[in-house]
Amino acid sequence: MAVRAEQITLHRAGLAAAAAHRRMLDCLLVFPFHSGLTGADQLPSMVRFLQETTNCGTFDAWSPFLASLAEGVGQWTEDVLRRRADIWGLLASLAVPSRSFLRLSTYTLVS
Repeated sequence: MAVRAEQITLHRAGLAAAAAHRRMLDCLLVFPFHSGLTGADQLPSMVRFLQETTNCGTFDAWSPFLASLAEGVGQWTEDVLRRRADIWGLLASLAVPSRSFLRLSTYTLVS
């Protein structure tokens, strides 16, 4: 079970590093959530993605590969925190708030 958890953590770290490298947050924030038929329905998935990639844990960077992943996760987290006002604005304009959705959003964008 521990090996599987480590694999998931490294996968999430890889996603975060790739997202930071490709400046994916800008693309996510300009997605036409307002005009799409299912746009607003995708907000919980986006928040979950942000939560899982910014909080993918810490790991020992004993190799250049792991060091680059850690650097990518750090950059992604900084990008998300820097744009949190934009993210909150998007969420506030479209989300139908439920307790669990707001809890997840608050945990993601404040921590």
